Amino acid sequence: MNELAAGQLKGPTGWRAFGRIRAAQALLGLLSLAFVVLLMVASPGCSGFPRNPVVNTWVVLSLIVAATLAWAVSRDDDSNRLGGSLAAGALTGIWLSTLSLPVLVVPLSVVGCFRLPHARAARVTLAVLIPIVLVACTALPSVLLRLSPATSCG
Repeated sequence: MNELAAGQLKGPTGWRAFGRIRAAQALLGLLSLAFVVLLMVASPGCSGFPRNPVVNTWVVLSLIVAATLAWAVSRDDDSNRLGGSLAAGALTGIWLSTLSLPVLVVPLSVVGCFRLPHARAARVTLAVLIPIVLVACTALPSVLLRLSPATSCG
């Protein structure tokens, strides 16, 4: 008789059950929030919010990524794996676009991209979407900087 069908097969518990890449994604979510705090403290502008469109873009994207990663590590199904991998790819692009200290954490965000879904179709979708998300998140702040007029507190 199959042990899995009989319910006798027990898997690992604790952090081993959580998974190393899933734990890396949880850490990436916390680092994304820390990046937002760093941006808010280092770039004060009008009313406490940064006025630079690049910094504003980094803040918004980082908050979206942190929320997505929090959702992704909450369960272990294909949709959560897909969302977590895409969020890690987006975070890679955000941190690469800073050309600063966060670039040092890029290897961890690349590892976060490898929590692959079980379904083959979802893996193919992920293989197409991760490079697109990475490039979009790397280029978006620069594009917005060129399109937005200079603002000042007045």
